Amino acid sequence: MKNDDIETYINFLTEFAFYFYTAKKDELSIDEFNTFMESYLA
Repeated sequence: MKNDDIETYINFLTEFAFYFYTAKKDELSIDEFNTFMESYLA
C-alpha cells in the first residue's frame, strides 16, 4: 500500500471520527452517513 493511500484513509477516518464526535453519536443511519459523505466529498 502506498503512503498516499494510507494518508487518504487516515484523513477519511479522522474526519469521520470528528463527525461522530461533534454529532454526539455512537452510530449513524444510512441517511446520516450519506450526509457526511456529501460534505466530505464537497
